Amino acid sequence: MGASSSTQQVSTEQREAETLAASTGALPMLQKSFSRLSNPETKAIPLTSLQECFCIAFNNAKCEAPYVPDYVLQLLDQLGPSIVDLFFVAEKGGISWVEFVRGYTKCCGRMSAAMSLGALLRVFSVTTVKVGMPSKLQFESDDADCKISGSLQPNELLVLLWMCWIMTWSSRISKFSNGKLNLDLPDINNLVLSAIVSCTEVGSDLNLWDCDITRLEVQLPAGKIHTWALNTVPNLADCFVHFVHVKLQNTATSEVPMFLPLI
Repeated sequence: MGASSSTQQVSTEQREAETLAASTGALPMLQKSFSRLSNPETKAIPLTSLQECFCIAFNNAKCEAPYVPDYVLQLLDQLGPSIVDLFFVAEKGGISWVEFVRGYTKCCGRMSAAMSLGALLRVFSVTTVKVGMPSKLQFESDDADCKISGSLQPNELLVLLWMCWIMTWSSRISKFSNGKLNLDLPDINNLVLSAIVSCTEVGSDLNLWDCDITRLEVQLPAGKIHTWALNTVPNLADCFVHFVHVKLQNTATSEVPMFLPLI
């Protein structure tokens, strides 16, 4: 395994990465997870193995809301690749121990709620592009605390909130089941309407009690969505952090072999 020991020469970059991870209390878990996911010969995690670690498997999807965009479920297939592409740097042979620890810290390290929410929005933006849907969110840089501009339409915010709900749901039930489960999406139109009222100047001709949010073409500025989310649904910022942590924690405790060499 790539983790350090008293008999190994530890590089400065490895020591720094492990120190940051240790400050979260997750270093022992990461060591076990890396040991189970990595190829013993290359001492690295194959890219596909880490992507699959963050996948969400389900059988059937039902929804209380009258309309669900087709690409909602497609997002789940691209969630793992998006997370790995954004936060984990692959080297020759896969993802090394140092880059694995660094990637975890980028996702789950000590950071403000605003920065965690920014990471979530970045994941959503990249994932929607992967399924062929353009994203209007723009990030000033790759820094965790960078300025976010652009906007979302109400139907896009609806999908973002559903993605967050699915990640939270998956985190809670994954430890109890190794198989696929049914997925029930709640009706969260009222939450989206709350964002519309908070982030835009709603005209008097808009009837909020009889409104099809999937057809509204108003733009919700990214900055206002950010503020609305932190004030109205503050736990939204934690759902991505918790999702990544739980998925890796499950690999550390699973009795099912994670790395299966190709024959």
